[in-house]
This record gives sequence, C-alpha cells and structure tokens, in this order.
Amino acid sequence: MKTTPSYWGSPEADAAAERICDRREIAAATATLITIQLPTEPSYWGTATPADVDRILDNLESMIRAEFEDRYDLIFERTATPQGSGVHPDDGSDGEEIHSWIQNNWGAAL
Repeated sequence: MKTTPSYWGSPEADAAAERICDRREIAAATATLITIQLPTEPSYWGTATPADVDRILDNLESMIRAEFEDRYDLIFERTATPQGSGVHPDDGSDGEEIHSWIQNNWGAAL
C-alpha cells in the first residue's frame, strides 16, 4: 500500500487543516451577498470633479471592505442613480447596519 506524504507533518494535521478549509468554504458559500451602489454623479459630492469622485469612491470602498468584508460578500456598483438606500442584501434584509455605517463615516472618504 502506497501512502502519500503528509503536507502538514502528520495525517492528523492534514485532516485538521482540511476541516478548517471546509468550514471556511462553507462560511464563504453561505455569507450574505450585499450589493452596494455608490453614486458617481459629481454633484452628489458637492464640487467634485470626476477624478475626485473616483478617489472618493475608491476610499469609501476600501473603508467599507475593511469594516464588513469579514462578515459579508460585498459587490460594489458605481452608478449615477443608486436605488433606495443603495445597500441591497440578497437575503431580503434591509442592510441597515451597512447603510448606517456609510451614513456615519462617508465624510472620511473625502
């Protein structure tokens, strides 16, 4: 009987690593997908130029990812006319946590 060398040093460690990977894959597969629409219309941001808008949205996306990426799968959609609050979870919830966070923190992206 031929055995495969252990990747992690022992068959037990290999099995433990495999269980951890399985749990992460399950968690990723079951995480709520949230589409976040960000306004591209320069007038929305005051006297911003299109280059300013790109910079602001890059900053805001980065801030939102840092805050929520570990709990949700995030998709960012840049659009001139966001619908509703602009936060759209795929599970039917209202996305209030993220929407409130954006309302309270968007100024830091300027």
